[in-house]
Amino acid sequence: MGATISTTTTSLSHHTLTLIRTQSHHHHQLRHFAKYTPYKPLPKPKVHQKLRAIKTLKSHLQDSYLISPFPCHGFSANKFKPLKTPLPSDPSAAKLVFVKNSLVSQAFAGTQFEALGSCMKGMNSLLFVKKEDAVGPVMGGVKSAVKEGKLEFNDFPGAVVNGQLYGHLDLEVFQNTPSKMEAHGMVLGSLFGPSSTLMAVLEGFCADDSANEAATDAPADGGIDAKDVSESPAQ
Repeated sequence: MGATISTTTTSLSHHTLTLIRTQSHHHHQLRHFAKYTPYKPLPKPKVHQKLRAIKTLKSHLQDSYLISPFPCHGFSANKFKPLKTPLPSDPSAAKLVFVKNSLVSQAFAGTQFEALGSCMKGMNSLLFVKKEDAVGPVMGGVKSAVKEGKLEFNDFPGAVVNGQLYGHLDLEVFQNTPSKMEAHGMVLGSLFGPSSTLMAVLEGFCADDSANEAATDAPADGGIDAKDVSESPAQ
């Protein structure tokens, strides 16, 4: 029995050593092949990252009054950062987001902003304006930030407003649109402007009349006093 056990143990040990040598040889061959591999392909972008970006773009579409692409070719991350909030006084009014054109076409498909794809050329970002009265100040804020940063400015190529596509020249009307506060000031100025002018004219007439009355009354009083003085000795 002891000899049988010894023989079995010896055969198993020999088989194990053979496997170890074989695996070691294969591992050495693999290492040798990997060392001289001329090209290693880069990993493909993950699908869930694209889906997340599309979902983010769709969330920006909600309650957007105007969406316009803004060319940002040559902008670094540090230069683009100040442009993300075009209206610092009201951060919720607008947002500038760096995008990929292929993802934009997927996110905008079937929406009222689908026509914007014709304006998406080159490296772009998207300007989402949430409030109608903030269009003019927001676009002016983007231009001011670009000018302060001494960046190359390519004007807005177009925009979609309420499902309608507007060209570059049409956007000048939106850029000159005053904010709600400015519009209220213009309305109040037009209402109270004529009345204030009329009041100033009336006050001027009243002042002239009072001055004329004072000038007329002064000599009359002086004449009466002189007459009384001249008649007093005769009495």
